[in-house]
Amino acid sequence: VWVNCWVGMECKIVEIDVKKKKVGYVELTRVWEKLGRKFDGCMVLRLEEDKAYLKVSEQTDPGGIVIVDRSVISGGGGEGEAKFISYRATQTSTNPAPLSTFSANFSVEQVNMNFSGTNPLPECSVYKPHNVDNPKIILVPHGGPHSVSPLFFSPALAWLANLGYCVVTCNYRGSIGFGQDYVTLLPSNVGDYDVKDCMSILEHVKEKIYPNNEEVYICGGSHGGFLAAHLIGQYPDYFKKGALRNPVTNIASMVGVSDIPDWCVYEATGEYDFSSYEVPGPDVLKVMWDKSPMQYVEKVKAKVLLALGDVDLRVPVSQGLEYYYALKGKGKDVECMRFEEDCHPLAKPDTEFSQWLRIAELFGEE
Repeated sequence: VWVNCWVGMECKIVEIDVKKKKVGYVELTRVWEKLGRKFDGCMVLRLEEDKAYLKVSEQTDPGGIVIVDRSVISGGGGEGEAKFISYRATQTSTNPAPLSTFSANFSVEQVNMNFSGTNPLPECSVYKPHNVDNPKIILVPHGGPHSVSPLFFSPALAWLANLGYCVVTCNYRGSIGFGQDYVTLLPSNVGDYDVKDCMSILEHVKEKIYPNNEEVYICGGSHGGFLAAHLIGQYPDYFKKGALRNPVTNIASMVGVSDIPDWCVYEATGEYDFSSYEVPGPDVLKVMWDKSPMQYVEKVKAKVLLALGDVDLRVPVSQGLEYYYALKGKGKDVECMRFEEDCHPLAKPDTEFSQWLRIAELFGEE
């Protein structure tokens, strides 16, 4: 089953039963009708013969769990029940405390895609803090790159917005959810199209939403960290601070140590023979270097924080350390946090707490 999707638009979640060789659809519209409300974010947690369990949320609301009869979502007459269990459930003797007491002190504005003009504008979300006239902006590009910034509740982004920052996501070219042609635009153009799309979004926000803004930061993980390194290097006077989480920094040195060497070759060149693997030669390695942010180390002016997982197989810790020592050798302002037992997502509870607390401290420093 496809476990998540961006459901701001009317859509279905594809269900694939491998054993029965059957493809079906989870009809979300029927779920919303049964609940009497619609959620923009939906993730399938579990599918059983007679029940489906969905995690639902909004960017401003942690949401909860929906338990729904399969008859509601898988065809038929749509008969059955759907029950929503909120994380904000009221206190009772059996439920002494709600799981969430979160209150959003911000609203979210959606910016629609527009590629008709000279400056392409990808889809994005702008978290606008209440009672802050001219907030500092934090761009948070997603990883992948063939992933998406969905309309889910994100504890980290919501927290930053509640702290008074304008948080901006960006579904740059290469993101999923906008058609296959949009996805295939990026391979061989990494470090270029995706970087330009991020800058287009920031310029839009600074022109249309917060025209007097002078402070822009960036925070990204994996390919989002790759973009963060590119942006602070290509636009050194634009970004004041950057937080990079397990970033790709040098594709040429990553290809020999990552568990996805095919990714390195395909994203850099746009081509890959999946029937065999060949060690990249000098020409391919040069292309990888030319797509990598390591080449811009000399130009970086931003204060940089690196958060690295020592057991990351996807983007090995050597990528972040290579960038750290390169910056350090150039006398740049850089700090490195290492998590010995964490891997690519940096998602263990103590890791999440430590890194996001330090990221917030970094952005709050004068």
